[in-house]
Amino acid sequence: MIKYFFYSVTILLVLAGQSFSQYTLQIISSGAGTGHITVDGNPQTLTYIDQFAENSTVNLSAIANIGSYFVNWSGDLSSSNSTESILMDSDKIIYANFDLNQHTITLSSNPFSGGSYSGDGVYNFGDEAVIIATPNLGFNFENWTENNIEISNNSTYNFTVDSDRNLVANFSVITFNINGNTDVGDVTLTWFDEVEKTITSASNGSYSITVPYNWSGSITPSKTGYTFSPTLRTYTTVTNNRNFQNFDAILNSYTITGNTGVGEVTLSWFDGTNKTTTSGTDGSYTVTIPYGWSGTVTPSKTGYTFVPTNRSYTNVTTNQVNQNYTGTLNSYTITGNTGVGEVTLSWFDGTNKTTTSGTDGSYQSQFHMDGVGQ
Repeated sequence: MIKYFFYSVTILLVLAGQSFSQYTLQIISSGAGTGHITVDGNPQTLTYIDQFAENSTVNLSAIANIGSYFVNWSGDLSSSNSTESILMDSDKIIYANFDLNQHTITLSSNPFSGGSYSGDGVYNFGDEAVIIATPNLGFNFENWTENNIEISNNSTYNFTVDSDRNLVANFSVITFNINGNTDVGDVTLTWFDEVEKTITSASNGSYSITVPYNWSGSITPSKTGYTFSPTLRTYTTVTNNRNFQNFDAILNSYTITGNTGVGEVTLSWFDGTNKTTTSGTDGSYTVTIPYGWSGTVTPSKTGYTFVPTNRSYTNVTTNQVNQNYTGTLNSYTITGNTGVGEVTLSWFDGTNKTTTSGTDGSYQSQFHMDGVGQ
């Protein structure tokens, strides 16, 4: 009986010694990134230290924090699997290695010729990025946009990197105005700026043309029926606004020419006011009228009748030639009775002329307006 009791105590002592044999597990965070772990499903922060019974199995999981990613386990556990287990057959020191996510910052300029930029490239999560836009000559910086949304109107923009980004530096052409007056309204002004461009002056003749920095070229006014002075204005390397760039508009005129058949004939017409001119001694004449004129020219001279009696015109846009008239000297008759028949009547009408009255004494004498007789 005593022998059996001693054996039982010995067994218990041995078993008791085994249950109190433990090993230390230490897990340390390593690398540029950060994270935490679970031990047998329980969340733990790093650095982690605890003891486990000899030959027990511990289940581990590594979880990266935002902006980091898990790389691997090292030390007494070598694995790239984020979830692993380890047998505690000795003290263990394990490293949970985390690294920072990397993000690409892509930059571009709009338009391409507008300017340059700096600060693009690959960044670690949490880095401070500084991007700078520099306009080329003749351009202004407008803003930074991302997905067509403005994010800054400062040419230097700082931000903390937490994702890939694609940013656009937007530039605008520096422009200047060429201002003036065309003297009359609705004048077309034409110039070339990569393509031919036109504008129309206002009803009072005022106009304003926008050209880019360093623009060179000519501006030409035009309107049907008008000639302009100067015919155009030429510019070289425009670097400031140009004011009072005026043009004088001259309404084009045309002539109506012909012959009145006789000299010193008065020709009358209306052009805002009543106007007249007199044909030359040979009957030639010239009437000057403005572009688009409509009206009637009428010849007249005392003692004469003209065919045609006048000439009408509508919307004259060219010279009118051979606009001739035939002038006929008016004639009149003198009638009466000489009291006796066969009386000779004499008068002068350019030449000496005679007629004889009838047997009853009646007579008829015809002469022109400027004829003389008795």
